[in-house]
Amino acid sequence: MRGGPVAADLKIGRPANRSRRYTGDRRGILDEGSLWGPDAHGVFWRPLRAYFDAEARDGAGETLVIVGPVHPDELHAGVVR
Repeated sequence: MRGGPVAADLKIGRPANRSRRYTGDRRGILDEGSLWGPDAHGVFWRPLRAYFDAEARDGAGETLVIVGPVHPDELHAGVVR
């Protein structure tokens, strides 16, 4: 899995959206409703968009998943901050 920043840092002091690439068709990851994290800075991430390229990786396909930070107010009580 590889990924990196796809936008400049947000002005609210939080990291910008980031991306991850997966082998195969992983567009269903958006329907799972999962949160990723926390990262080293305590930020949780949520998948926002997914783009599938069937021609990539010698025909195996590749899915680019864009993830964005979750605002602390959106975290439910079961998530430790």
